Order: sequence, then C-alpha cells, then structure tokens
Amino acid sequence: MMIRLPNFHAKKKFPFLQKNAIPILLLLLFSAFSITSRGQTVKGTVVDGDGKPLVAASISLKGSAVGATTDESGKFSIEAPHTGTLIISSVGFISKDVKVGNQSNITVSLVSA
Repeated sequence: MMIRLPNFHAKKKFPFLQKNAIPILLLLLFSAFSITSRGQTVKGTVVDGDGKPLVAASISLKGSAVGATTDESGKFSIEAPHTGTLIISSVGFISKDVKVGNQSNITVSLVSA
C-alpha cells in the first residue's frame, strides 16, 4: 500500500522565503541568544556582622550600570545574568563580590571596616 502525500509547491506559495531565508534564520538565532543571555532576577538580603539588616546598601552588577539599593529590611532585587558578579557595599563596611551562578536568593553579610 502506498501513501501519497500532497505535492506542496513551496516556491509558489512562499516566494518570500527564498529571498529572505537567511535573514529570517539569523533573526531567530540572535533572538534566542538574547533571551538566554538576559539572566534572572536575583533577590537577597544584606546584613551586618550581627545579622541586622543594612538599610541603603548598594548592590551593583560588575561591569555595567545596573544597580539597586536595599530597603528598610535589607532586601534587594536586581536583574543579573548567571555569569554576573554582584558588588555589595555600604558606608562603614568592607565591600563584597558575590558570583550570581544559579542562585536566585542571596544573603550577604558585610563586615565593619
């Protein structure tokens, strides 16, 4: 028994694909790359050596202008790629670098200067 498939004439039905196939494929490729490199939302808390929350501590993504500050509870939220490094600092404390990796929730303890 032989199954007959319909005869599609892609050249007649989709002539724009012949001329635009490569640009369309490149667009899809770069769109996928952009989505995967975007990163994740990292949430966290910054505390002092006694475990008390640090208000207005600065969190910045190394090598970019992206940044955030902590609220009254010492909490923050920042958009960062998996390969990124966060720089956490506060007046009177020693700054700390934290690699994001696959962490979505980070608690950072800063030591007094």
